[in-house]
Amino acid sequence: MEVQTLAKDYKSFSSAAKSRFRRMAEELGYEQLTGIAYVKSRGDWYEGFGLQASSYGNDFFYINYGVMVPNLWPPFKGAVDLKCAGYILSARLHDDYAQGFSNATKDEIVKSADVALERYKEQAIPWLSEISDMHDIAEKYFERTHLKKDNLGTHEYGLQLHAANYALLLRLAGRVEDSLKWLAEAERLMALPVYFTRDGRVVHVREKYARICKPEKYEIERHDNIKTLIGQLKNE
Repeated sequence: MEVQTLAKDYKSFSSAAKSRFRRMAEELGYEQLTGIAYVKSRGDWYEGFGLQASSYGNDFFYINYGVMVPNLWPPFKGAVDLKCAGYILSARLHDDYAQGFSNATKDEIVKSADVALERYKEQAIPWLSEISDMHDIAEKYFERTHLKKDNLGTHEYGLQLHAANYALLLRLAGRVEDSLKWLAEAERLMALPVYFTRDGRVVHVREKYARICKPEKYEIERHDNIKTLIGQLKNE
């Protein structure tokens, strides 16, 4: 039996979603930044959700929600374009164990928006209500990483960004001493030389025939910014 699919009656998912998700945004108290990005200020941070069209052109889209912390990383530049801000904590909305919501036609998007509002109240709101301040964000972030508080000074290479993010969240939570400990851990990992061996291993002490992996420019800048911040916090 041949399966017939509905032809899309719109060209841009963002444009088609904009008016159809307005009611959801208004009911939740979110600002509509674009047709696919919605946020609510919580003081030093934002909660929000975003619509993500399927990358393979399928007739469904995803709804991701989470927490954004502007200006988390140095150098701290003041105003940030929230349209470009990523989630430091995030999850994906589900509908009956499926992650996708239909966007086959404009009418399907309307139906999806109604379902999404109910699912958001069931799944996202309780999760977001557990977060009241930067301390909560920091600890929830930590729980999602492979960091361990007993492993300070001994974490393996690859966890430097997690250590730095956690440290920077602690800084915003006012826990400067703890922040410095994790900044030091991140800096230690960032400073490790990296070599690729012939048999595919990553080592930090050069072996015969091993090839050095030079850091990218952005990695050098990130490392320098962390070192500068450590010095500033120690002098405060």
